[in-house]
Amino acid sequence: MWHSLTVMDLLRLCASFVLFLRTCVSGIIITKDAQVTCLFHEDCVLPCSFKPTGAVVIHWYKQQIPVHSYYYNKDQYGLQNKHFSSRTNLFNSQIAQGNASLVLRKVKVQDQGRYKCYTSTKKGNQETFVNLGVKALIQFVKLEMVEERVICQSQNIYPAPEVTWATDPPTDTRSLQNFTRKASDSKGLFTIESKISVIGNISDHTYFCSVVSTDGMQVWTASLHHQDKLFGEEGSGLLVPCMVTQPCHNFTLTWTFIRTTESIVIFTYDSRTRRIANLWESKAELDIDQAHLGNGSLHLLNPDTLGHSGAYICTFYGFQMRHQVQTHVNITVRVTDDDEHHCRRSWWGTAASVFIFLITVSVALSRCFRLREIPLFERQGQDEPRRNSLESVQTDIHRAPSNTTSFEASKPLKEHPDGSKNDVLPHTPTENSMIYACMIISDSSTPDTPAERHDSRPQTPTGAIITLFTSEINTQVSDDKENERNELDSESHAADGVEMECTVIQRFHNKCETATPELSQINGFR
Repeated sequence: MWHSLTVMDLLRLCASFVLFLRTCVSGIIITKDAQVTCLFHEDCVLPCSFKPTGAVVIHWYKQQIPVHSYYYNKDQYGLQNKHFSSRTNLFNSQIAQGNASLVLRKVKVQDQGRYKCYTSTKKGNQETFVNLGVKALIQFVKLEMVEERVICQSQNIYPAPEVTWATDPPTDTRSLQNFTRKASDSKGLFTIESKISVIGNISDHTYFCSVVSTDGMQVWTASLHHQDKLFGEEGSGLLVPCMVTQPCHNFTLTWTFIRTTESIVIFTYDSRTRRIANLWESKAELDIDQAHLGNGSLHLLNPDTLGHSGAYICTFYGFQMRHQVQTHVNITVRVTDDDEHHCRRSWWGTAASVFIFLITVSVALSRCFRLREIPLFERQGQDEPRRNSLESVQTDIHRAPSNTTSFEASKPLKEHPDGSKNDVLPHTPTENSMIYACMIISDSSTPDTPAERHDSRPQTPTGAIITLFTSEINTQVSDDKENERNELDSESHAADGVEMECTVIQRFHNKCETATPELSQINGFR
């Protein structure tokens, strides 16, 4: 046997023998270090035992720092370091049986290290060493999407963990280009944050973030998927999908509804207790059997625009996992056939009104420009038949009673020398503009129905445009009428000018009255 020993084995044997001799000489027995891992902010026991033989002295140290002392059959705190104040005690009732273990309450990160348990009795002294490790477990992983980045966060962890990324469909991890930052707080606990850029469209991938503890014993995974915007109609049922890749056995399913800045949990299901909490009892439902298979889709029964439009977040919570699906839902008002027909008819009516107005303005302006190009003496010759017609009307005015304040709307119009009767629109640009202005005034001031007569709503966009153009035309009408009166009646008496103006007003009034039926036809397009 001795021939099979190597040099290293002989050295170890000699070292053990020397240590044994030293222990026997000093009277101290040294045991092998014990390994203890304690959870952060939890109570922890550091083991120590001895052979009881009457009175005993117990001292606990951390690197020569007094932690706890016991002698004269009671605890002694005079030399205790303030870091351990009110956080240590022994199992006093078990000391007589040889139990000198130390209880350390509310363990901190700073408590980790090597502790020594020293016991002394009549039969000798003993030293026991304990290596204390502290661990703060991963409690959650938060995954969210901000603009064009996916952010993974976790906090209050010790030691500092690692982060890994994955996507579904799979993507080369090198293309994710994650940026990870770790920071510790005053308690020594770590916060970790990792970011990656969104790949393609926001709804193309499901993102997975895994936070792994240093010893590899804990792996927390969170996933996030943003679905395309979902549209629905009021009163029509709508299914908001939520699927997980692998079904869970013990899980909690929640649905959260967010409108503007207000967030409310509308549905909760716990698979362990089979308990359901549905805040939207008559508005939404969920198939529990399908939820156990990984399908947590929510069925909106009778959605409306105000109460159901917003963001819906479906979350599966399981053992060290969190899966989330976000969907933005927009509920619109149902459009009936009558409403669609009315909108289409209103659009065509507006377009037709604008088209007719533009054609009328174009014709009036073109005739006005051509009239200005004709010399004055030629215009006077062309207007001679009209002058005779006006003189005949003047005679009718002189014959009318003096107390008459209105003209007869049913009086027939005079014929032109070419044999055609005056229709809704006369032949001159000025009269065309005046009659069309009258039509517009009738349109804007006379309601179609008695109910509309009491309606004080503003003009339609078409009416507003027509009124704007009409104001310009009326200005041109006034200028043209003034020039025409000066040119045609420059040699007439002032009284004749007044009678001429009355004649024009009478014709203008008659034209307005005659234009009303035509105007009602145009209004029919609306």
